[in-house]
Amino acid sequence: MESFPCIIQLLGDEPLREAILNSPFAPYADTFVKSVHTVREHPKSRIIYGMRGIKHFMQTGRVPGFYGQFVQEGDLEVRRQMVLKTREFFEQRLDRVFLLDEEQFPIDDGISLEMYGEKKLMIASTSDKYPYKYILLTEPGILATYKDFFEALIDSPMVYPKEETLEMFDRNSGLK
Repeated sequence: MESFPCIIQLLGDEPLREAILNSPFAPYADTFVKSVHTVREHPKSRIIYGMRGIKHFMQTGRVPGFYGQFVQEGDLEVRRQMVLKTREFFEQRLDRVFLLDEEQFPIDDGISLEMYGEKKLMIASTSDKYPYKYILLTEPGILATYKDFFEALIDSPMVYPKEETLEMFDRNSGLK
């Protein structure tokens, strides 16, 4: 679950890799892009996104939080094409990509919770508002609770039904 669609979907694998190569994280660029790509494309991955960060990006050209250093786009048409590429990602994966109704379930910018099977949960903050960056949990009871939470959230009214996902993506991103 992330507060905005994955930054790699906005940039694409190779442009993000190039951006990371010009940062202190350069030694990890290939590993990072490969791991995110693998998780994103795995057929069992279920992804829940908020859209407020995309709307902010469409309006300002900047992604909120840490990733803002990698994504700053001044040209509105380029931003629009980037968001349309992300929409295409949604459209191709409607069976496993879900969109939060942020009026019912607000999620702050720069927060993500990622479960890796039933072995690890990573809670990450890329927001300027929160001092921590990553918390990794491996305790089975906590993992089971989060797994149940994510499954219940997907089936709740706080996540748009699949039939409304693309329409709400367009509305919540600023495309419409």
